[in-house]
Amino acid sequence: MSSNWKVMMYTAVVVVAALLAPNASVAPVREFTLDPVEEFIDTLPLEDKIGQMFMVGLFTEDIASWKEEFLEEKNFGGVILHPYNMQDANQVMALTATLQNGAKYEELPLFIAVNQEGGEVTGVRFAKEVRGGREVQDEDTAFEVGLARANELKELGINVNFAPVLDVVQEPNSFLYWRSFSGDPETVARIATSYIQGQQEGGIISGGKHFPGHGIALGDSHVNIAVSSAARKDLGNHLLPFRAAAKGGMDMVMVTHMLFPNIDKEHIVPLSKVFMEEMLRKEIGFEGVAITDDLEMRAVRNLASIPEAAILAIEAGVDVVIISGIEEHQRLAYQALLEAVKSGKISEERIDQSVRRILLLKAKI
Repeated sequence: MSSNWKVMMYTAVVVVAALLAPNASVAPVREFTLDPVEEFIDTLPLEDKIGQMFMVGLFTEDIASWKEEFLEEKNFGGVILHPYNMQDANQVMALTATLQNGAKYEELPLFIAVNQEGGEVTGVRFAKEVRGGREVQDEDTAFEVGLARANELKELGINVNFAPVLDVVQEPNSFLYWRSFSGDPETVARIATSYIQGQQEGGIISGGKHFPGHGIALGDSHVNIAVSSAARKDLGNHLLPFRAAAKGGMDMVMVTHMLFPNIDKEHIVPLSKVFMEEMLRKEIGFEGVAITDDLEMRAVRNLASIPEAAILAIEAGVDVVIISGIEEHQRLAYQALLEAVKSGKISEERIDQSVRRILLLKAKI
């Protein structure tokens, strides 16, 4: 705990003790608020707030210089690990410890994330629990898998898993078919909620995906933009698992790079206020951290530069953007977002909204 937070907590204890002291004179009751998160946000420079809104990949062997620039200087809030970053358990534990030790603030541990769905998407290839998607067909199994997976990941120093897949997928030709639980929305909702509870029991943050439901389109957004002609009224079944997961305590949601021209003809989902503000926050009632899928995916790069996409995503209401590989992309996007706030294009109050959600979630780590 830093000296600032120690002072705040000590002050609170002293004030309460004075009020409760047996010989204390009666004084007018004065309402006051002591919110460590708000106090801490107020102490953070803008540059450090911006940094918390980035989750980045590590594509270098020179960890020391990367850590110095991106963690200690820019205060990036999270790292996503890919299979090429993870050889065996000892190496991963050493890596995650090195990364956490590079965090600029003790109160702001890094989100260290993986894609560990099991089955086709098993980022930690040496893991024992690798069941995924259609292999998990009931709630008890889902909880068991979520808990076992969480225990393995937590031991490695990982605290975020981008799972479960909440997509309702009926079409066998979909790239998500075997990664999904079912083509029935009620079934997906039940199984996914139990899976999340299992991961929570094991101390892992669940990043459910891919909002608002990639199963409604066949296209793969890793390759190009997935487009759906669906109207807003057509999304009910696809939103149901996200609604259930939000009520069940899901802390993070990943937003997919899809275009719904009959809902928002100009913007893909993470760049759209219709999806981020109206649908995710108001309609679904999700209060946790909203994070993009990787901005380096072709679905985004075919529409906008990565810095432009980062700015649009934050304007729309996203809390964290993922840039998983190229360091120059990470630098440019960070600088672009910082300049957007300094110029008044994005208000610092908007930044504080996201930083508040990030800090509240990090308090659980």
